[in-house]
Amino acid sequence: MKKSIVVILLVSLSSVIIAQSYNTVVGLRLGKEYGMTINQRIFKDFTVEGIFHSNFRTKSEISVLAEFHKKIIFRGFNFYMGLGMHKGWDKTLNTEETDLKNPMGVSGIAGLELTIAKFNITFDFKPGLNVVGGADFFDSSTALSVRYVIGSKRPKGKSGNGFGFGKGKSTKKKSSKKPGIFGKK
Repeated sequence: MKKSIVVILLVSLSSVIIAQSYNTVVGLRLGKEYGMTINQRIFKDFTVEGIFHSNFRTKSEISVLAEFHKKIIFRGFNFYMGLGMHKGWDKTLNTEETDLKNPMGVSGIAGLELTIAKFNITFDFKPGLNVVGGADFFDSSTALSVRYVIGSKRPKGKSGNGFGFGKGKSTKKKSSKKPGIFGKK
């Protein structure tokens, strides 16, 4: 009896996980700094992610990253990696004691994500190279993000505005009943 219940629960959960995907997710990023993240799918396996994080005392940073996602085991469980740019603000820089500028540079990201129902959970490693400014040339962070799925992936043959919203009208052409030039269809 217990085995039957476990099997039923696993099958039910896997169907929920497999059936879910997203176009847009928004949520919180929790690590050594806290912030917000928004991720927008632009192609089948590619997304653009915007991240804002801060320690709410002296440092804040915004990053924009292009990411490639690869399915692991089943749809909804992915490995992803990407590159982008970051711009930071540090109140401890540009003082009388230091002549350093606010950081700006190249960021990378690599992580795992799991989408279940309307929630997307990620764990990632985000290294950054400060090309201009910053107290350090290299900085990195790890974080857990918990995001809500705003726009679900459209079923095939449906239209919308590309951001997961819209009426989902069918894009299939309807046949006309008018005869062709020679009277045949």
